[in-house]
Amino acid sequence: GVQIPAPMGKFGLEYNYGSQYWTPFTQAQDDVMGSKLATRGHAGEAYYIFEVNRNAFIKIGGIYYDYEYTGSGSPVGKPHKVSDVKAGTAYSLTPAIDKAWDAYASMSLKW
Repeated sequence: GVQIPAPMGKFGLEYNYGSQYWTPFTQAQDDVMGSKLATRGHAGEAYYIFEVNRNAFIKIGGIYYDYEYTGSGSPVGKPHKVSDVKAGTAYSLTPAIDKAWDAYASMSLKW
């Protein structure tokens, strides 16, 4: 990833790739779709951090997930290609999601 200074804050871009058997320990992640670091496939994030003052900032961004295998973020079960599950040549006990977006906004304060 990269984070560069921008007017009123910072702009950042991040990219992550996880292989078929990639299983990081990020179960406590609070993203709706799960951790981008647990994605078995591609995940890209763009965000902007607005600095309100030295003790507060607002972060607005989005994450794009492109799953290649099932079971992202779960160490249970054999991963299958999402395209095979959708075609009916493989099975998965959990839904086989192909692509997804997650948009977010947050405000953080330092004490």
